[in-house]
Order: sequence, then structure tokens, then C-alpha cells
Amino acid sequence: MPKTKIAINEHYHIYNRGNNKQNIFFEERDYIRFLFLALYFQGGDSVYNIGRYVTNYVRHRMFNIDSREISKNKKVELLAFALMPNHFHFILKEKEQGGISKYLQRIQNSYTKYIIHKY
Repeated sequence: MPKTKIAINEHYHIYNRGNNKQNIFFEERDYIRFLFLALYFQGGDSVYNIGRYVTNYVRHRMFNIDSREISKNKKVELLAFALMPNHFHFILKEKEQGGISKYLQRIQNSYTKYIIHKY
């Protein structure tokens, strides 16, 4: 199957689901963590102590992140998303060559490590 060439400033519907259609989200904190990763990793910065941001969201229903910092370093732009128990959908805009690929790799690697450690 030919690979789709991703172009800068174009929009893409990206989705992925759990192996054998298994759930990838098991409780509210899992959804929150994945959402934080999806929002934060639009930029190229690293994040430490994600659990602190998740706990803050659980308590106050807001992430304590500087959206201006993310905005100025965006590799992709997350335009819309849906998180389902066994899969997710994103509408993404490529802002920098290779941005979507790197973005998805960072989210999925981070979230997978979290799930393996937690469960």
C-alpha cells in the first residue's frame, strides 16, 4: 500500500485504536492524561511530572500550562478530537515537515509507557 505524503498546511484525519479493538482508556485519569499529551505535544517541548498536571485538572478542571509557549512552537495544530474507550480520532494540521509523525510518536510512546506501568 502506498504511503500518504503529508504536506505542510494541509489537514488530516488521524485515528488509532487498541490492539484487537481492546480499550485504551480505563478510567477518567487515563482520558485526562492522553488529552494533556495531545494538547502539550503540539509544541516541541518536553514535559516532566505529567501526573501533577493531571491531578490539577482533576481538582480544578483546567490544565496549568502556558498555551502561548505551545502556540509559538507548534509542529502540528490539533483542530478537533474524539476520545473513545478503544480508539481516538484527531483532525490535525501539519505545521512543520514531519510534525504529525513526530507528534503521534511522542503521544503514543508516552501514553503506552504510562498504561504499561499503571496496569
